[in-house]
Amino acid sequence: MLTAKPYTLDYILWPLMDAADRWILNKLELHLQLSMKAYPCGVDAPAGDYCIRPIMNLYGMAGGGFFKVTHAGGRIRNRPGYFATPWVDGQGSWTYYLNDVPLRQTLGTQDQNGRMTVDDIKAGLPAMPVELQGISRYMEIERIDNTIIEVSPRHFAGEARQDVIDDYKAIDPAWDEMDDDGNPLNKNQIRGMQRVAYGQDEWGLVGWRWQTDDTTWKTV
Repeated sequence: MLTAKPYTLDYILWPLMDAADRWILNKLELHLQLSMKAYPCGVDAPAGDYCIRPIMNLYGMAGGGFFKVTHAGGRIRNRPGYFATPWVDGQGSWTYYLNDVPLRQTLGTQDQNGRMTVDDIKAGLPAMPVELQGISRYMEIERIDNTIIEVSPRHFAGEARQDVIDDYKAIDPAWDEMDDDGNPLNKNQIRGMQRVAYGQDEWGLVGWRWQTDDTTWKTV
């Protein structure tokens, strides 16, 4: 099991992980391992509405964009390095786990302009799927409605929690409680996001990405 600082970014964790566990950062493989429908761009898929996005994005915030495509059936238009999953509507959530046990969850509510406000809850949290257990001491699972869309072997650095900090300091008392950029952790706050246009790409797709919306920060 990976036991790294809880607020380390994915691209730094990649070389620290057991090679057999890195599949969780490959979103195509993640969906397939969890028995969910997923198709690399360029292969045949049934008709339907799909989300097209990068297979891997170790920097987060929907880098590379995500695109809603109505597919007529047959071969999905090729977009190298991207994959398709059935489009899901509903409330976004991020659940944080310690040793496979859920600690807290943030729920995101998005308005018609793409502005997402976030609330913190600690009851009725979803269990860790069996396939993901035993991989990392700290884990974050992102869902839309009840559908898992992304997993990271860490917690969100912008929303540090003292109980998680204390848990890791029991392992490494010398930790200076700084983030990967050498800045003090942003403790006990939650912040929303703003969905912004990604623009049209060279394959003719028009989609979105996320940016932090500082106007929605709350102290919890």
